[in-house]
Amino acid sequence: MNLFPKAPLPSNEVDRLKALRSYNILESGQEKNLDELAKLASYICGTPIGLINFIDEERQYEKSAVGMPRGSRPREDSVCQYTILQDDILEIQNLAKNDIFKFNPLIREDPNFRFYAGMPLSTAEGYHVGALCVIDTKPGKLNAEQKKALRTIAKQVMTQLEMRKLNTNLKREVEHLLGERFQETKDKLTSKELEANLLQKSIDKANATIKFDLNGKILSANKLFCKMMGYQPKELIGQDHSLLISKDELKETHEKYWEKLRQGVYHRGKFIRITKNGNKKWIEANYNPIFDEQGKLVSILNISHDITNEVQYQKDLEKSKLVAEKALEANDKFLSNMSHEIRTPLNAIIGFSDILKNEKLNDAQTDHVNTILQAGKNLLSIVNDILDLSKIESCEFALENNPFSPAHVIKSVEKMLREKAEEKNILLESNIDKKIPKMLSGDEFRLSQIIINLVSNAIKFTSEGFVKISASAKLLDEENCTLNIRVQDSGIGIPKQKQKMIYERFTQADTDTTRKYGGTGLGLNIVKLLTENFKGDLSIKSKLGEGSLFSVSIPFKIEHELEDDKQEVNQKQEFLAGRILMFEDNLLNQKLGQKILTDLGHELTIVSNGEEGVEWLKHNEADLILMDLQMPKMDGYQATSVIRKDLELDLPIIAMTAHSLGQEKTKCIQHGMSDYLSKPFKPEDLNRKIQAALSGIKKSESV
Repeated sequence: MNLFPKAPLPSNEVDRLKALRSYNILESGQEKNLDELAKLASYICGTPIGLINFIDEERQYEKSAVGMPRGSRPREDSVCQYTILQDDILEIQNLAKNDIFKFNPLIREDPNFRFYAGMPLSTAEGYHVGALCVIDTKPGKLNAEQKKALRTIAKQVMTQLEMRKLNTNLKREVEHLLGERFQETKDKLTSKELEANLLQKSIDKANATIKFDLNGKILSANKLFCKMMGYQPKELIGQDHSLLISKDELKETHEKYWEKLRQGVYHRGKFIRITKNGNKKWIEANYNPIFDEQGKLVSILNISHDITNEVQYQKDLEKSKLVAEKALEANDKFLSNMSHEIRTPLNAIIGFSDILKNEKLNDAQTDHVNTILQAGKNLLSIVNDILDLSKIESCEFALENNPFSPAHVIKSVEKMLREKAEEKNILLESNIDKKIPKMLSGDEFRLSQIIINLVSNAIKFTSEGFVKISASAKLLDEENCTLNIRVQDSGIGIPKQKQKMIYERFTQADTDTTRKYGGTGLGLNIVKLLTENFKGDLSIKSKLGEGSLFSVSIPFKIEHELEDDKQEVNQKQEFLAGRILMFEDNLLNQKLGQKILTDLGHELTIVSNGEEGVEWLKHNEADLILMDLQMPKMDGYQATSVIRKDLELDLPIIAMTAHSLGQEKTKCIQHGMSDYLSKPFKPEDLNRKIQAALSGIKKSESV
């Protein structure tokens, strides 16, 4: 049963359908100009899908489609049937949550449809023949500039349709009239009568026309042409066509197409023409050779259309596109630099605090060190939240698809946050259903991030009691399942009236909560955005003073062929010491690296930039390189390229960077680095990376 309500018919439906049919657009082939406009709408609005749709009595026709195949569908199943009832943009931020559109059969069958914005395509008489729409796979909202652009592009679509109809009618008329000399009427009409008939019909079609002799002298011009160019007819007749030509048009090019015209070849194009007052106008013109009844070429008829506004629209849109691209580039650069400048000193603060924590200290000193360490971690958490939010909302964010163990993810989160829970005397435990598939396929890191944020949030707002992670799975078929994660706490709880707003960024239940517990208010917003990207569901049950239960359900593919071969590192395995070359320009991080690595038993050499390190490697040997990316003279990428290509060295290179943007790790691997570690890092994480790299060398040597 289809619960999706059919939209009422527009009050002018009969006339609307007549207007639609006048364009002959429904059964025509692919229209390149319309495809470009659909693509432009999709780009400016930041959505993967852009459509130009037309609606007749029974069906919606997807004339141009970006991000999905062209086709048609029943009118009663379309969202755009509601758009043509509007006079402005219809925006639905989340189709699945909308009381009307959540019942649409297409949306229920295809989870790719979440956000919709459509602008009616309106004729000059006000008939809405279709819609320009953009669709996203996640909920969203257009800003004011994007809405303005969508309206402008919709007008451009209608301009293209009008020009198409005009040219089709005109071509049919010209072909018919020029063909008359080959019909029975050629014995009845003189060439002058034929030309007069053609010119009169052109005037009737409201086109600007001007006629030239074969030398380019103006023979006549109608009122519309004179009005368009600002002349009186008598000012044009007898003048050379060069009067109207822009100096920007090359003489050679102009002469070439006139040479073709004198040979009787039809010519069409877009040109700049100069008005009487010196202004430039863009026109689209058809140059039609006129023959007499004996087939002799006697004149050239130019039929013009002013497209200055359309060209300006296109320029404005291109300018907006360029501004948007520059803004994205500037935003990425700012985030990258911000990450580097904040993480670099944080690496030293957290690193030295960790080292100092293990020294012999009295109680007061231990408390001071723990305070410094916690402050550093809190600041790092804020930086990570801001960067994560930026990545999720940018084009660079995409979910990976790799095999992983869901049980391993949950146990890792529990282990990671256990110390944080124990500091507050909170019991942190997990319960994993044995029926969960051993291996799934998806983005392990982003799933882990969801669970970490939920558990961290639960620990933060729980003063005593417990935090429990539960996991189960619902098998959909042999290949698919839904993973259900529940995080329950005995914390302060959330009032029912505040439960919807907690997912908004920079928002907590109330200002007293913010003052008491701190935080950015970004954690749950990130959980919500990530869950939506997974095409999953997020819900909450909570009662003030009794705690909260957050539930996340995410669809995953089941991996059958892989066994979970991830094992905990044996802490008693043989320790491998090595000769390490560290590229690092920051003095604090040099001191930190010196302390950590020499205490572990490694032989360490430190260089301050890429050039210095490359020169050192020409005369010395190392087992492993720790490579900073942002350095003076020669950065980490350039240095790695020289080491791999010029020095032909195959030793492990571990990138150690304060950058934390999503593409950075991929970029490091593409440039020849072996592994990646983000600053600030824990000494044990650095040691694990080094041991893995050195053990790989040992294995290869023993083969």
